[in-house]
Amino acid sequence: MKQFYKHIVVIIFLIVLFAASNYAQTNQNNSLISVQNYPNPFNLQTQIQFVLSQESDVTVKVFNILGREVKTLAQNKQMSKGSHKIEWNGEDNFGNVVPSGMYLYQIQAENSVLTRKMSLLK
Repeated sequence: MKQFYKHIVVIIFLIVLFAASNYAQTNQNNSLISVQNYPNPFNLQTQIQFVLSQESDVTVKVFNILGREVKTLAQNKQMSKGSHKIEWNGEDNFGNVVPSGMYLYQIQAENSVLTRKMSLLK
């Protein structure tokens, strides 16, 4: 019976080891490591901060809560590995100040797409 439990422990160990290595490989392929904006909520402007694990073509867009594009902050802009900041001043693509509310920003970098929410308060 002891031998049976030893085999079970070995099998569980191998499953966990396989899952952990698979998770690590998946995360290495992601271009975006972290994303946040500060301040949030914001009044006049906010900085969208992100870290790239590799040089990437980056697109950053802001959407309203209905999913309509409000502002393109970067379009296929080549950026180096490391930390980056992009500012949004609360204006749409036509220079109009947008109303208070919840907005989504989306960052695309190579094989990664991350979407986060932010609040504009006036």
